Amino acid sequence: MKKFKWLGVLGLSVILAGCTLGGGVDQINMVTIKDKLSGESVEVVMSPEQTVKNYMKATLGSLPNSDYDEEVAKTYLEEELRAQFTDARFIPMSYAIQDGPDKVETIDQEIIVDEATIVVKGYWGADLTMNWMFSLVKIDGVWLITEINPGQ
Repeated sequence: MKKFKWLGVLGLSVILAGCTLGGGVDQINMVTIKDKLSGESVEVVMSPEQTVKNYMKATLGSLPNSDYDEEVAKTYLEEELRAQFTDARFIPMSYAIQDGPDKVETIDQEIIVDEATIVVKGYWGADLTMNWMFSLVKIDGVWLITEINPGQ
């Protein structure tokens, strides 16, 4: 029974870390967390939602706790979409905006095996909002963004 209890605590730590960590992401979309019982560091693949959130933090400097970095942003994109990211104009064109939102939140998500859709709502103040639908695919165990559709 102790073994299962330990796995439950580790599993919960992994789930919580995947949902809440914004930092600690390396170049292959992994999150490093610390096991609460053993104190050991464990690397886990980010969820599709966390992949989208981290991409947005790397591309929208207007968000709180954002860390604008085009090279990091590219690591969240599937190869074909990454090839379109040739300069900084890719970012406003992919979002269909000129000024970034003040806040974003996930309003819908669907994961079916190795494909996922995440819908995010952006807020500019209290009244103005816009949605984006991110399509992702899991390649070699890592979630990558394949398409960004503004206004969905």
